Amino acid sequence: MNRIVIISTGPGNPQYLLPIAHQVIAQSQVLIGRLDLLDLWEHQNKVKLTVNMNNLFHQLIEFQNKYELTAVLISGDATLFSLLNNFHFPLNIEVIPGISSFQYFCSRLKINWNTLKIINLHGNKKLSSFILALEQGYEMMVFTGGHHSATDLLKIAALVSPNRRGTLGVNLSLPGEFIQSGTVQELCNTHLSQSDLALIYLSPGERKGIGFFEDEDYIRTNIPFSKKETRMMVCSLLELSPAMTVLEIGGGSGGITIDIARRISEGILFSLEKNQEACQLIQQNCERFRIDNVQCIHSTAPNDIPQKLFDRIFIGGSGGSLSSIIDNSSKVLKKGGILVMTALSLLHVTEGINLIKNNPFQSLSIFQQSISRIDPNDKNLMMKSLNPIFFIKAVKS
Repeated sequence: MNRIVIISTGPGNPQYLLPIAHQVIAQSQVLIGRLDLLDLWEHQNKVKLTVNMNNLFHQLIEFQNKYELTAVLISGDATLFSLLNNFHFPLNIEVIPGISSFQYFCSRLKINWNTLKIINLHGNKKLSSFILALEQGYEMMVFTGGHHSATDLLKIAALVSPNRRGTLGVNLSLPGEFIQSGTVQELCNTHLSQSDLALIYLSPGERKGIGFFEDEDYIRTNIPFSKKETRMMVCSLLELSPAMTVLEIGGGSGGITIDIARRISEGILFSLEKNQEACQLIQQNCERFRIDNVQCIHSTAPNDIPQKLFDRIFIGGSGGSLSSIIDNSSKVLKKGGILVMTALSLLHVTEGINLIKNNPFQSLSIFQQSISRIDPNDKNLMMKSLNPIFFIKAVKS
């Protein structure tokens, strides 16, 4: 059967290409790749790789039917942040691994990479995972390029931790390679051209968990806002993890929105809010805390609930439409997904319980939270009670 072989070309210098890859390239009847990769080899039949996956599919089908051996060049290691996941076609594909640029960089830095948090921002617009990793003090390796240059990312790192040390690796393994170390503030001043290929290594910072901002840290108006203790409870009940897709109904001022988004830094949060002013406030608070994985939808639920499956759903407000909201939530929540809602009155709690029982949910739990705060600056240390909040949690069966 005719073969298509995906070849990992390594960090760029052909000396780091595996011998078997050289053999396959020499034996292939057609060589496909980016122009800069094709320029590295002499071959009688070179074809530029298209980024349109539909066109690529038809192109590879044609080549598989026509040639005994088709070679496709992929930069770095094809099993790491590459087009490989897009090759889910009825094709006879083989993959030759290679040395990633970050592995090469680690060898130049003389460090192990098994403890690194690897973040790919090459062609990725969203910065939430990078910013959260900065705040948590992870030792990390960052792929740059596309929407975010190395200089842009270093400036963001300098805002979070200006004295943190790092190393910038540019055009690794290629002529013109240079590696520079210093604080992230110092590295911001490094002159880079748009064509430079750069990686950033950041040494470990002070390790921190994902905390909760104080109520006073938020931009607030007269729009309802959830106190810190409520936000903590909601996030705990939702049992969040980084890559989840979450739906929030009733975003209010964005307090819970921000805390959910920070805990799903590799995922996305859709927040439905009927009040235009509240939507603007959510956006302002997202900008304040550098959150970019929130999509605020100005609409009255259940209208305009995105037609996709969600890992978690939080109902913070219903606007009198709780019945239709829970009915629709049961349809878009994944099996095993968690729904959490808050309520201020027993009447609202009773309504929520009955509606959940009439839908495919299980493991129903009801909680009531009564919090009193003590101001340490008050000479009498008087306790001030917050409004009690009810929480309902259910799991989709």
